[in-house]
Amino acid sequence: VEVLESFTNLGPIQDFCVVDLERQGQGQVVTCSGTIKDGSLRVVRNGIGIDEQAQVELPGIKGLWNLRDSFDSEFDQFLVQSFIGETRVLEIGDDELGETEIEGFDHSSQTIWCGNVKGDCLVQVTEKSLRLVSASMKSLVQEWSPGESERITIASGNAEQVVVATGGSTMVLLQVSDGKVVEVGRQTSAIEISCINVSPLGGLGAD
Repeated sequence: VEVLESFTNLGPIQDFCVVDLERQGQGQVVTCSGTIKDGSLRVVRNGIGIDEQAQVELPGIKGLWNLRDSFDSEFDQFLVQSFIGETRVLEIGDDELGETEIEGFDHSSQTIWCGNVKGDCLVQVTEKSLRLVSASMKSLVQEWSPGESERITIASGNAEQVVVATGGSTMVLLQVSDGKVVEVGRQTSAIEISCINVSPLGGLGAD
């Protein structure tokens, strides 16, 4: 018996995103692999076979999102990493990743969701609030909170809308565009909400 080729086990994968790190139109998959103290950030090429490009040890990572430095930018600039009790940001350079901070983000809280939205802004959702941040100035534009006794448990969004679940059973639809956050409506469910996905309808939220 002869081993012809072996592949690194990337599982369990907690989260992942596709980023064009080399800015050549070829997406690469960045995964949050492993659990607890063995967590790591791994970059692999998207295609036939798996070719690991880089590995960064990141114990306890819970989520990962890619952000552009402006809504109209062609390439991603930041990788937002979520941990229990904190958020870290990596900036994508020419050939490397370097740690940085986005001034308007709450780096002392775990990020539940973040993304680019119309009006050239960034959105960060934590259990305490939704923060709308200027992409150019990196400063806080507006903050929305569900209420003193409520906590955000899950969230999802697109280019114009964000939906959050508060208290486990109440969904709140927020319009986030043109530098403003507007609460559109609420809906309470009889059962606990475990997952949310927001897809653009009728042209809203489309790039």
